[in-house]
Amino acid sequence: MAYGDSLFLNNVTSSQTYFCESVRGNLFFENSLFTTSTTTTNYNGIMFDIVAIDKITIDSLMLRINTIGQQGIVAYKRTGSHFGYEMNNSAWTPWGIDTVQVNNVGDFKTVNYSDEILYPNDTLGVYLQMQTSTSNLSYQNAGTNSLTFSNNHLEVASGTGITYTYGTNYYPRNFSGEIFYHHGFNPAGDCTSERTPVSLEVLNPIINLGVDTTLELNQSLILNNNLSFKSYLWSNNSTASQLLIDTTNNIVGNNTIWVEAINSFGCMASDTITITLSDLTTIKTLATSRLIISPNPTNGILKIDLGNNNLNHTTIQVIDLFGKVIFGEQVRSQKNTLNLRNYSKGIYLIKFSNKTGSKVYKVIKD
Repeated sequence: MAYGDSLFLNNVTSSQTYFCESVRGNLFFENSLFTTSTTTTNYNGIMFDIVAIDKITIDSLMLRINTIGQQGIVAYKRTGSHFGYEMNNSAWTPWGIDTVQVNNVGDFKTVNYSDEILYPNDTLGVYLQMQTSTSNLSYQNAGTNSLTFSNNHLEVASGTGITYTYGTNYYPRNFSGEIFYHHGFNPAGDCTSERTPVSLEVLNPIINLGVDTTLELNQSLILNNNLSFKSYLWSNNSTASQLLIDTTNNIVGNNTIWVEAINSFGCMASDTITITLSDLTTIKTLATSRLIISPNPTNGILKIDLGNNNLNHTTIQVIDLFGKVIFGEQVRSQKNTLNLRNYSKGIYLIKFSNKTGSKVYKVIKD
């Protein structure tokens, strides 16, 4: 799929598993073509052609040197064959100069120039000469027969011996040495690790504004979400990350509030809540002649006696002073028990509601 130290994925919509493999070494195949180690002639320079059979990149050359000491080897190149251009210096481009230390006559030494890319059927003319006019290379006199050295990727035919700097030329002469190159694509490199699974799990973002709730007219509530999103859009067209609910921007009665949010991955989440703004100033004391809520204050266990009231299909809710409904259930009998032990000390509202209306009472948990 991709190479490098990271993988970038677009438009991921489902959970997937990928496999990561670490590779060490070059991602290509290395090879070389050796011509001959037999030499008959010691001369200053030689020209020859490299013909590509496959796409290759020439890395370096190894050649045989007949003069000891520190030697500079000058390389020239041209696109196309060297034949016909042996004495035409304007037809050649400098390839580079490399210096080697020759300890023994006839040592093979490797010289490095810039990489040269050849495509199938390309011909690269090469001219190698000693930087010092009195120094010599060693190569082979092919006699009356031209030779060709080849493998599956390139071939080198007999070339031409050259006196110092585009001088007298002698054909045929065989380059004595080796051409190092690389080719193809080797995904395994020198060695590879095991393939390690990397799982990508797509999770839909969630916004939770809480349960529907009731607020007194002098109360307010801030709607927000614990998750961080990149952008927000509320039902009142606000784009803030939170929304203040009070009577300045909401009506008395039921208010339907919704929000749509988009996270950093471009995924959208939404939620809706109904907030009722109600005038609770008619809150009664805890006990009446017909409905008793006791004890008040309470340490947590609250008993509700409905008396002779017919409260079929009535819902009972516990609401904190922030307007949040923290408990709700259907009334099932005339006598009920509410457990407030897990709630903090403070004032709570007990609300009874059915289709005929609602009534709210205030209790204190100590």
